[in-house]
Amino acid sequence: MPVLHLLYYSSPPQLVPCCLDYAKLRHGGSFHDGTVEEIKVVGKIVLVFASLVPYWIVYYQVCHLLSTVCNVILLNSSNCELLFICCHSL
Repeated sequence: MPVLHLLYYSSPPQLVPCCLDYAKLRHGGSFHDGTVEEIKVVGKIVLVFASLVPYWIVYYQVCHLLSTVCNVILLNSSNCELLFICCHSL
């Protein structure tokens, strides 16, 4: 019972404002709340797209490595062509 009592009467956690939140009018900044929130969303989107760059770099390196291994080992031509088509069909 004491655990339920604590959970029921505990106050919600206070959110610590981000450094961009201090630019809002209500925190003494000079920008509207909506503008700051939009910039925060754009920042998240930029992080997602920036993380795609290392992914594609590794992807192309692996494809190049596999095609090189295929040429060195001299597998039959159908397997090499299939590997080349799989790696370079964008």
